[in-house]
Amino acid sequence: TMLRRSDHLQKFVEGYRKLAMLPSPKKEKAALQQLVENCIQVMNPLFRKNNIEVINGITQNYLINVDSQQLEQVVINLLTNSINAVENSNQKQISISAEAKNNRIFIKVSDSGKGIEKEIEDKIFLPFFTTRTEGAGIGLTLSKNIIEAHGGYISHKTENGKTVFEISLIED
Repeated sequence: TMLRRSDHLQKFVEGYRKLAMLPSPKKEKAALQQLVENCIQVMNPLFRKNNIEVINGITQNYLINVDSQQLEQVVINLLTNSINAVENSNQKQISISAEAKNNRIFIKVSDSGKGIEKEIEDKIFLPFFTTRTEGAGIGLTLSKNIIEAHGGYISHKTENGKTVFEISLIED
């Protein structure tokens, strides 16, 4: 029991440190298509292992002014959550898309998973809230902090039976 509590406490401290020490974004022009492709490459072994089909629907090459490493971390966090969400689905599919409108870039990550239960919807961005036994509960909080540091926002919704996380960034 003490060892388990110790491990949990260590995860908590590491998670807290990551949240507390988030550096200001060092923005540079980046090609969104390439940034997303990098994330997919990193996650590919997990996609293959879990028989997940990933559809990168970003066909236009949007140039965005972001801290690439931080935005990649956000996309990887969302992809990781999607992998867990589709775990018990018959059709394991994750889609990424983007569109530009009203001086904003909208990046969507959607999956065919079980969705987010109504009771926990308002808690998912809270620090250390998790539904997974091995989770630290910082992925979405960190993602939200990164996107807000970029002057944007992140939200979620259910669309056509799929869970969709949408990142909105100002085009500049």
